[in-house]
Amino acid sequence: MVGTFERCQQVDTSKEENLPYLIRWKGSVAKSVILQTLFVTAFAAAVTVVYYKTNIKPSIPQTFIPVLGFVVGLLLTYRTNTAYDRYWEGRKAWSSMVVAIRNLTRYIWVCVKRVKTEREKIEAREKKDLEYLDHIKNNNELKEKYYEVKKYDELKNEREKKLKGEEIEDEEISKKRKEVEEARLKEEDKEILLEKQSAVRLLIGFAFAVKHYLREEEGDECDDVKPFISNIRSNLPGFEDLSVQDTVGENTADDTTDDTPQKSIWRKISSCISLFKNKKKPHHGKDEEMKAPNHNLPLEISLYISDYIKVQFRKGRIGVPLTNNMLLSINSLIECLTAFERILRTPIPLAYSIHLSQTVWIYCLSLPFQLVNTVGWSTIPIVFLASFILLGIERIAAEIENPFGYDPNDLDLDGFCKIIEREITIITSHVQPSVDEWVFNDENRPFVGQEISALHARDNLSFKQVRHKLLDESIKNIPSKFFADSKKTRPRPKMRSRFSMASLKRKNTNNENFV
Repeated sequence: MVGTFERCQQVDTSKEENLPYLIRWKGSVAKSVILQTLFVTAFAAAVTVVYYKTNIKPSIPQTFIPVLGFVVGLLLTYRTNTAYDRYWEGRKAWSSMVVAIRNLTRYIWVCVKRVKTEREKIEAREKKDLEYLDHIKNNNELKEKYYEVKKYDELKNEREKKLKGEEIEDEEISKKRKEVEEARLKEEDKEILLEKQSAVRLLIGFAFAVKHYLREEEGDECDDVKPFISNIRSNLPGFEDLSVQDTVGENTADDTTDDTPQKSIWRKISSCISLFKNKKKPHHGKDEEMKAPNHNLPLEISLYISDYIKVQFRKGRIGVPLTNNMLLSINSLIECLTAFERILRTPIPLAYSIHLSQTVWIYCLSLPFQLVNTVGWSTIPIVFLASFILLGIERIAAEIENPFGYDPNDLDLDGFCKIIEREITIITSHVQPSVDEWVFNDENRPFVGQEISALHARDNLSFKQVRHKLLDESIKNIPSKFFADSKKTRPRPKMRSRFSMASLKRKNTNNENFV
C-alpha cells in the first residue's frame, strides 16, 4: 500500500520552478542521458589519447560529418514532431473530456427536476396573479377587468366539476391531503438530490479512473478513486496495483533463478547494459511482462451514468432534447477514452525507434575520429556537448511519446483531475440559481449608466419605457463619428443607361415579334 501511494503522486518541481532553465535538474532529461554521454566522452578521450600518444592515427575524412549529420537531423526532427503531436493530441482529448464532464454536470444539477403536480401549478399561477395585482395596484381599470376574468374562470371550473361528477372535498380532508402530498414531494426532492450528487460524483470518478487506466493501473488501490466509485464497487473485480505485481514478480524470479557463475556474470552484464536502455512505460513492455487492467473501469462508469439518464427520462424529469444532449455528452466521453487508447496502444514503430537510436550512436561514436585530426584535445568537450544534445533530444521524444505517465514532462493528469473535483464540488455545494433571485433584485442594474434596478423597472416601468431606455443605451454606445459621417452629402446613385443590356434585349425581342 505504501508503494502504491508513492506511485500515485506526481513529481513535484515547485521548489525549482523559479530557477532559470539553464540550471534546473528536475524535469530535465540530463539525468537520463548523462551516463550515455559520459560513455561517449570516455570513448572520445581514448581515441584522442591513442592519436597523440601512439603511432596509431585513428581518423576518418570530415566529409562524413555533414552527410550523416543531415540524416540524423532529419530523423530526430521527425521523431520529435511525431512525439509532440501525440502529446498535444492527448491534451486536446483531455480538454474535450473536461467539456463533456462539465456539460453533464450542468445538465444533471440544473435541468433534472421533479414533475410539478397540479396543486403546484395552481399555486404558481396564483403567485403570479398576486405579483401581477401588485404591479397594477394603481390601475383601477385593469384591476376590474382582472377580477371579472378571474370570477368567470372560477365559475367555469365549478361548472366543469359538476358536469364530471366530482365531489367537493371537505376543507379538513383537503388540508390533510395537502400535508401528505407535501411530505411525499419533500421525500422525492431529497431522492432526486441524492441521485444528482451520486451521478455527479461518478463523473469525477470517471476522470480519475481514466487517469489510472491510461497508466495501466487497477486504480482502486489509490485513494483518489475510492470515494467516487464506492457505490458501484459491489460487482467489480478486485484490484491490484502494478507496482505490487512487479515487486512480487521480481521476488519470485529471484527465488527461482540459479546462482551459477554463468548466470551471475550474465546478470551483471545485463545490469550494465540496462543503464543505456530507455525507461519503459507500460505500453512498451512485452506481452508476458505487462499485465493490463482486468476491465475498462471508465467504460463501466459510463454505463452507470447512462442508466441514470434513462431512469430520469422514464420518470419524466427530463425531456427528449435534454436526454439527447446528455447522451451526446456520454458519447463524447467514450470518444475521448478511445482517443486516449489510440495514443497509448499505438507507439512509434519499433523498427523506426531502433534505427534512429543506432544512427545517433553511430554518429556520436564517429565524431572523435573526424575531429581529432583538426581540433586536437578539444575533441573531448565537443563530443560531450554534441552527444548530450543529440541523446537528449532522442530521450525527450521517447518521454513525451506517451504523455500519461509519471515523468515530469508528462501531462499533469493528477492536477487536471483535482481541478475537475474542485470545480464540481463547489458547484454541488450551492443551491442551483433562481432567476427571480439574481435578476429581480435591487443590486441588478440592467441599464448601463443608470441607477435603475431590474426590480424597480418591472414594478414601475411599462414595456415601451424599458424598450426606450435600451434604445437610448444603444445610441449612447454608437461612436459620434457615425453621426458625423451620416450628415455628409453622399453622391447620387447612377441612373441606369438607356442602352443597358435589359433594354437591348427587349428591343431585339420586339423586332423578332414584328418580323
